Amino acid sequence: MHLQQELARYIVCFPRSRVGRCSMLSLQLIFTIFFLTLGPLKTIPVFSRMAGSADPKTRRHLALRATLFSLILVFGLALIGQQVLERFGGVSLDALRLTGGLLLLISALGIISGVSEPQVPRTQPQLDERSLTALAVSPLTVPTIVTPYGVVAIVLFMGIAQGNPALQLSVLALLGLTMGLNLLGMVFADSILKLVGIPVLLIVGWVFAVLQASLAVQWILASLVHVGLL
Repeated sequence: MHLQQELARYIVCFPRSRVGRCSMLSLQLIFTIFFLTLGPLKTIPVFSRMAGSADPKTRRHLALRATLFSLILVFGLALIGQQVLERFGGVSLDALRLTGGLLLLISALGIISGVSEPQVPRTQPQLDERSLTALAVSPLTVPTIVTPYGVVAIVLFMGIAQGNPALQLSVLALLGLTMGLNLLGMVFADSILKLVGIPVLLIVGWVFAVLQASLAVQWILASLVHVGLL
């Protein structure tokens, strides 16, 4: 009983939800997960290496194109992923929560162990008008900004938000905010790195990863309580 009461502190209910149950979700949690899996901590060092000594105009164009492509991709994934989940109606909300919690836990452990550290290019690519779009798509948009675990997070949160238009709009807005932070991170990449350096960015990422792991475990435990296994 004590465990159930403790976990209930982290459950946020959305009464208008189609499923009529608690979503175990908060906007702070969504933003934290998006920031870590889709945010600028991993984008800044990669962009700085790619852009190198390019002129400010070229750097802005690269950052803007990567942000535009990322927005199109994450919003498309949010809408398509939700349609897929609705079509396969046999996937329960509890199963989705447990699966999402496990995958986000694996993602956090990968960051902490160094497996998911930013893959900074070893050499600066040639930046001309022909290659600018290609580089903005890959490796900048995919897999640097839009990561596999970021895709998992998008599908997970949009799936939980089914039947709740307000929560769906909130998830999309936070996706847009995260992409905006990526844009700012790319535009001011050199200034940020001069101020704090890559080691500090890694340490901040590890701190957020520990927070993500804790939230994922909390989510898993709360889901198990909800289905009566704890």
